[in-house]
Amino acid sequence: MSLVLSYLTETATLFRRTGVNAFGEDVRDGGREVCCRVRLKRVAAHRRGGETRRYPGEVWLAPDEAIAPGDQVLYDGDYLTVVAVESVVDVAGITAGLRALVE
Repeated sequence: MSLVLSYLTETATLFRRTGVNAFGEDVRDGGREVCCRVRLKRVAAHRRGGETRRYPGEVWLAPDEAIAPGDQVLYDGDYLTVVAVESVVDVAGITAGLRALVE
């Protein structure tokens, strides 16, 4: 696990989604700083029904971070909305990190 953590050399602010207000807009907490690795590029993800969706980037996080779809990451002045989260496992099946697809 320490190998993955050594690559998390950047910081960003993570805003967790806490609910929805009366207007149907997402409500988020005050945010906190997290160590991460951000790659802004075109990432393709296959969805149910054979549909492919493109995402502009990914955020790599430590395996113990709490992140879910609907959360936002503020990185370099841009708000990136999390649309999917994947666990990255090693050969023993132990979670070594998290990969969040963002748009």
